[in-house]
Amino acid sequence: MYRNSQSQPRNNNNNNNKLDNFDRYENNYRILIVQSAWNYDSSDALAKDVYLTLKNQYHIKESNICIYQITQAIDLPYTAQHLINAAKNKGQPFDVVICIGVIVSRYEQMVNTVNQYLMKITLETGTPIINGILSGKTNGNMELFYDNGKRYDLINLGCYWAKVAMEMAGIHST
Repeated sequence: MYRNSQSQPRNNNNNNNKLDNFDRYENNYRILIVQSAWNYDSSDALAKDVYLTLKNQYHIKESNICIYQITQAIDLPYTAQHLINAAKNKGQPFDVVICIGVIVSRYEQMVNTVNQYLMKITLETGTPIINGILSGKTNGNMELFYDNGKRYDLINLGCYWAKVAMEMAGIHST
């Protein structure tokens, strides 16, 4: 097992957000980050934010964070599914997967397709996949994104996805 009693969130003062009370010990969750290289500047900034938040705030060991970069965002579902299954077959399953991609051209159709397959793979494999797929309105190094019609700033999205990943890893480990 990858988890020990110190890696589980504490529930102090009846606080419903268990993540606020993580111990200052290393966590043994195994986390996979799959990043699309499309719109590299933005996707890489997001992946680095996720990685640093997992490592520094949630104390995930560097050796337990696997980062895999692919070229196209449309290949995120297949890559995630393949790596989840390969890790399970080796007896080293991931507790959670975070897929990160920034899609501009043909964004509505592609985002919908990727989202649909990520959910399907989550249900088929039993491994939570955090959907970090963003669609932008412009090319280049974007600072503004739209996800399901909702507007987001690039700042803090990586930290948010790391938090959601820890919540889902906790659920997956029970």
